[in-house]
Amino acid sequence: LVVTEKFVAQAVPIIGAAAGGALGAGAGYLVARNNLSRSSTEAQFNDAIAQAQDEASKFQSSAQASRQVADQAYADAQRLRGQVRSGQITQAQYRAGVAKYQVDNDAIQTQISEARKASSAMRQDAGLASGSNRGGFSSAAGSVDRSTREMERDEARMSQVLAGSA
Repeated sequence: LVVTEKFVAQAVPIIGAAAGGALGAGAGYLVARNNLSRSSTEAQFNDAIAQAQDEASKFQSSAQASRQVADQAYADAQRLRGQVRSGQITQAQYRAGVAKYQVDNDAIQTQISEARKASSAMRQDAGLASGSNRGGFSSAAGSVDRSTREMERDEARMSQVLAGSA
């Protein structure tokens, strides 16, 4: 529970505390993108690029938070595994000790999905833009892609913890 709260607290700009667990990253960019699709003025391109860069920054924060949670989950799993080996706790207690990370793993999976959508939209917009506008969208998409890969590694580590193989 503490780690889940810590993850949410660190990822508030991304995940948010909205009812239903709706994610915030990607949402702001999609609004700017809708405006861009209606009329493509230079000011709208600039606004959409700024929003894309802001979303990329939020996904970077999400990747940092996912790394911290994965590190904590892995450390907890190692500590609990040592307790099982020494007979201090049972295997069932071990599983219960790591099960709390399922919520965090689910949140990371959702962030990965949202990041993929945002990157795809940014790349589509780069295809519609020209010159520096194209570069702005492409740069933001590249940043989101890097964050996505980081979150995917963290999600894989979390899955190992939850499977008892970490």
